[in-house]
Amino acid sequence: MLTPDAEPIRALRGLVELRDLGLVQPLPMPLKSSLAYARARLDRKPEGIAVKKALWVWQSARFPGEDAEPAHVRVWGADAPLPGQEPAGADVMQPPETTRFGSLAARLWVPLLRNEGGSW
Repeated sequence: MLTPDAEPIRALRGLVELRDLGLVQPLPMPLKSSLAYARARLDRKPEGIAVKKALWVWQSARFPGEDAEPAHVRVWGADAPLPGQEPAGADVMQPPETTRFGSLAARLWVPLLRNEGGSW
């Protein structure tokens, strides 16, 4: 049985693991796009629908998307596709997600969103 403090400690360990990965290489986890993806998956949307929601935030269209932010242009290049669409490796695997982007988004956002007390 978990103690009341075990769940927050496990969540914090997960965040520290992501930080450690991010110190080694840029993580294909743009903030706003990964949040849109994680919200969709938490709402039980299929992976394809969640990727579409992430793309709406990522891709520039009539207005600049997250892909136009200087940090993302520097790391991924101008007009880059949504990063991290390759299969997830053992270092980030988060079932049922299949891509590196999806696994990272789930690892970061799902525990936070599940425990958020506010409203959208």
